[in-house]
Amino acid sequence: MNLKAKYPAEHTARISQETKYSYLAFAFIFITVALCYSNIWQVPILFDDYATLVENMSIRSLTAFETLLSPPKNPGLGWRPFANITFALSYAISGLNPWAHHLFSIIIHICSASVLFVIVKKTLQTKSLEVKFGQDSILISGFIALLWALHPIQTQTITYISQRTEALMGLMYLLTIYGFIRGIQTQKVGWYSLSLISCVLGVLSKEVIVTAPVLVLLYDRTFFAGSFKGALKVRWKYYIALASSWIPFLILVKTIQRQAVGFGIGVSWFTYSLTECKALITYLRLSLWPHPLIFDRGTNFLYTISEAFPYALVLLALLSLTIYALIKKPVLGFVCACFFIILSPTSSFVPVAEVPIAENRIYLPLAAVMSLLV
Repeated sequence: MNLKAKYPAEHTARISQETKYSYLAFAFIFITVALCYSNIWQVPILFDDYATLVENMSIRSLTAFETLLSPPKNPGLGWRPFANITFALSYAISGLNPWAHHLFSIIIHICSASVLFVIVKKTLQTKSLEVKFGQDSILISGFIALLWALHPIQTQTITYISQRTEALMGLMYLLTIYGFIRGIQTQKVGWYSLSLISCVLGVLSKEVIVTAPVLVLLYDRTFFAGSFKGALKVRWKYYIALASSWIPFLILVKTIQRQAVGFGIGVSWFTYSLTECKALITYLRLSLWPHPLIFDRGTNFLYTISEAFPYALVLLALLSLTIYALIKKPVLGFVCACFFIILSPTSSFVPVAEVPIAENRIYLPLAAVMSLLV
């Protein structure tokens, strides 16, 4: 029996109350994040910020659109034209005074926390979780979004101007998932379009979002279709369109080989892979206990298997548990897999030679850890 049809007044009242509480949650997220980062306005231009802002002539004019889409070939912006446009917008407001650039970072972070809140709430209201978590979905989602937004490890991403690329990619990644969820729930093409456009803009912000099609497919299998085959059978057109975001990625990523990221720069894939075993464990440890937080961890690589063995052993155990959970407990497995999938482009075998371990990389994967804890 359709309870919505049988009790329309009660259903309408429940939706109205849920909407009111959701707006209160949005307001609380806005206020707390704004207060948390209220002291960053005068954080100066540092390190890569000089290449991103001071030496970047392409952001000097908003009307030179062709120039905006061709940022200088530096490690921060060489293949990230959408991020470059946002830097041009903040530059138009305050020039080289950092306050407007910080304002953009805070706004992006607040938007990301809000989208994360809605994604978790919608997920907890899906058929497989509604009975257990549906009644408390707003409260649980609010806790997850706040813990994620206010976690100390996010400091580097939000206060370091050049890492807006990470925050912007995170927002686009979340919007890709949110648009997909709303597309299924409403069956409206506009929501699917939001998902696809967000994914492409994410690729033009930072290449880490290349994993989004895989994560969305896994989400579909876990919460809607029940299987990969079922998801692809029903929504194969959407997945082909979503995977097409790899085309601009492949075109833009050619720049990597000529910069500080990628092969041919003196660090082998094997050495980098060994070091990333330590990196992943470090990210997990800092997610649970964010101390010490270090702005620049340097280029301390692990060169031997014996050095990496303790980290690799723990990592292997965690990956094995994740695979087991994906088979036996899909929801738990999905949350665990999110952490590894999002980190896989920077924590696998493609050398990021100057920064093998960087706290900004945990920006979005932290959402999975906080969800699991809550």
